[in-house]
Amino acid sequence: MKYFCALLLIAAPALGVDADATIQSISLTGAQNYQLSQGLVAQLQRLIGQKFNQQALDDLARGIGNELGGHSVSQKVTSGDQPDQVRVVLEVLPQGEARQGSGEEPELNVNARYTVEDVHLTGPDQRKLTKELKQELQKLVGEKFNQEALDELKRRIKKELRIGSITQKVTRGEKPEHVKVELELSSGQDREAEINLSKVVYHAKQGWSATVVGDFNIAPQTSLLLGIASNGDDLLERYAGLMAGFESKRVVTDRLRLRFLFQTFHEQWNRATLAALESANDGPGIYRTRKSFEPTLTVSLARPLTLSAGTSLQLVQTQFPTARTEAANAAVGGLRYHQRFEDSQNNKHDLEASYEVRAAGRTFDSDFVYTRHQFHAGYKIAGPRQAVVSSFTLGRLSGRAPLYERYSVGNSTTLRGWNKFDVSPLGGDRVVNHSLEYRHAIDGREEPVASLIAFYDVGAVWNHGERAVVRHAVGGGVRIDMFFLTLAFPVRSGRMEPIFMMGTTF
Repeated sequence: MKYFCALLLIAAPALGVDADATIQSISLTGAQNYQLSQGLVAQLQRLIGQKFNQQALDDLARGIGNELGGHSVSQKVTSGDQPDQVRVVLEVLPQGEARQGSGEEPELNVNARYTVEDVHLTGPDQRKLTKELKQELQKLVGEKFNQEALDELKRRIKKELRIGSITQKVTRGEKPEHVKVELELSSGQDREAEINLSKVVYHAKQGWSATVVGDFNIAPQTSLLLGIASNGDDLLERYAGLMAGFESKRVVTDRLRLRFLFQTFHEQWNRATLAALESANDGPGIYRTRKSFEPTLTVSLARPLTLSAGTSLQLVQTQFPTARTEAANAAVGGLRYHQRFEDSQNNKHDLEASYEVRAAGRTFDSDFVYTRHQFHAGYKIAGPRQAVVSSFTLGRLSGRAPLYERYSVGNSTTLRGWNKFDVSPLGGDRVVNHSLEYRHAIDGREEPVASLIAFYDVGAVWNHGERAVVRHAVGGGVRIDMFFLTLAFPVRSGRMEPIFMMGTTF
């Protein structure tokens, strides 16, 4: 739709408009012919017949001026045909006569006809952005301006850097019909509080599990952690209780992070575990409560590689075979590698690997003496419409350890389709698990959110000196972003009882 623009009425008086007045008509005049975008036309038409709203008119006038290349637009409001009606005239000033004397570059509200000339990041956290996201931003250069794509990238940046806001500024470029985009990242002290559902899952055999953690900024690069959990998915026990902690994301240098975490839980036990303990000759005892204090220092050795070290001070109040309090104090260390990259066919690769060791002994005044090793590796390759995800876990435990340190498989992420209490109600000191998952997109987005999935899991948990029994499971379902809904089938002779699972994990 074409609107004809004319001279600005410089001293046109506006009415003191009653808030109950209705807009009878809106006309746009000026000196030249312009083509407005569909969005602005619709915005203009929506105001006709509505109650007079000065803020809405100001936004419309600003949008028209910006879309027409930085022109000024003035407003004139006159009486309508009825006492409670008004007419609005928006008048466009020709190029070069607007905003005389202003040294500030006007911000543009651009549409898809503009080409992105440059994308620039500012703010103290911009150097922490991953190479992948920086490359995604640079892909916008040379393309037509797309606010939806920019908003999606801003959402991913906020999630990755854990910041509260990103200020977007779009200004005129050096070339005609080009714009520059500047994204100003808020500083650490401006970061909003985060409430993270780190796990909310339902397992048909094991019920609901949830862990919620709040990350509250109390000073620059410093957070207070508060959480609550009722989790029957991760361990042999269902633990429920509270978490509180303190985290400094910068200790002297950006490469050092320090965290203190305190947890207190009350335990509930499955009947299969209790029955197995009664028949065990020298099995570990169950406990009513568990308290822990874990200080951890993390060092960034290189961009994809981090090293962590700390201690885990645990107190458990046992009730089998006798009631007493025991300490399980251990030194903890870990090494993690995480790398993302894109190949020449625009396939995205995500590779991670981690190793963790926990060693408890008399040196730490521990009643339990054990060493626990765990290795995990994951790999994902994603194309425009499909992705393959592979995950592998290997663990070994030696010595006398409490039940929460023993391995188990058969939950929402390992050996799906099996119930962990049917596999091994007391867990084991050896574990191996592999999951292979295929995802096919069912939406048309450039980065699909909804996918159909099919998976195959294989795993085993056993004790040293015993023969490992390897089990298999297959299944499928749907995944929408981080939410999943699956039906898994254990592969075994005789009856086949599927297990339904749903939820979200991070």
